[in-house]
Parts: sequence; structure tokens; C-alpha cells
Amino acid sequence: HLHSDLVVSLAGVPLGVVAQQHWQRAPDAPGRQTRRQRATAEKESQRWLTGLTLGEVAIPETCRVVMVADREADIYDLFAQPRRPRSDWLIRATQDRRVAVAADAAASAVAAAPASLLASLAAAPLAGHTTVTVPRGRGRPARTATLALRFQAVTVRPPRARAAQATLPSVPVWAVLAEEVDAPEGVAPIHWLLQTMIVLGTFLA
Repeated sequence: HLHSDLVVSLAGVPLGVVAQQHWQRAPDAPGRQTRRQRATAEKESQRWLTGLTLGEVAIPETCRVVMVADREADIYDLFAQPRRPRSDWLIRATQDRRVAVAADAAASAVAAAPASLLASLAAAPLAGHTTVTVPRGRGRPARTATLALRFQAVTVRPPRARAAQATLPSVPVWAVLAEEVDAPEGVAPIHWLLQTMIVLGTFLA
């Protein structure tokens, strides 16, 4: 298995591979059923934490780093990992985490009662709409999708199974929910749940 960290510019121009990790699974490697009992450092998901660290080392501190990853990187240890200045991440969520919602989306203090990530976003006001081009896929023609966007400042709380670990702090993040409006009949509507360390402000259409 090979995990590569590709660096691209803000304009989307590929700049090269900044780090790579490779490994081979042992035939007697622990199965998925034991993953909750093992530390992240003992699992393949550690590659996301290591990749962020390697990228921060390789890229000058004068450059802002934003790690963009899909749902495999929705790992609490990654959220809590110390980062250098000007280092952020944007990760697509795969689970509805426990959160505390900020009383004011622009404030850093969190005073609301615990909730879930999806519940807090469902209660957030509609920020606006945007359109994206969805490429064609197997049995699916290309289309333009209209997305309704909501975002909210929250503090993500450690998983219940690890809540007693004093080394795992709560982590303030910004959550974004993008849901497709009026999807074509027979097509599953887009539903993207994102988490980021980047402070979000006014929605720009």
C-alpha cells in the first residue's frame, strides 16, 4: 500500500509529491473488529497524522498549509494533533460526532449544551446556495447540482469510548453542510458534511 501527499497551489496547479508512506499488511494483521481497542499509532489510519506532520516539515512556514482529505481522515486524533502556525485541514466527515455548539458563530467561546454535528447544522440558518458540476459516472449523466449551504462553529468532543482520556481535548472546528436541492428523480442527492480548522465568515455566492 502506498499513501502519497500531493501538494497543489491555491489555483489547483500540482506542485509535486511532498511525502510518501508505504507498508505491507501482514497475513495475521488484526481485523477491523479490534480497531477500537488499538491505539491510532498501531493502525493504518496513522498515515494521515504522519502525512500532516511530514507536509508541515517539508513546506516552508511562510506558506500556509491546508490538508484536504476525504472521509478516511475523519480521525479524532488528527483533530487533536498539535499543528504548526499557518497549518489547517479540511476533512469530509464520516460520522456524526458529539459537539458543543457556539452561542455565537463568530465567537470562540462555546456555551451551548452538547449536541450532534448534524443536529447543530440542521439548526443553523441557511447561508446561501451554490452550484457545482457533477461529472458523469457509471449509468449517470453529468449534471449541474444546486447545493444549499449551512455552516456553524462547534467544538468537537472526544468519542464516548475515549472520553475518559485526559490527553484528548475538545477541539473547536467549523462544520459545513452541503445538501443538493431538487436532485433528479432516481439520483441520490449530494450530502457533504465537512469539518475544517479554517475560520469561516460571510458566505459568498
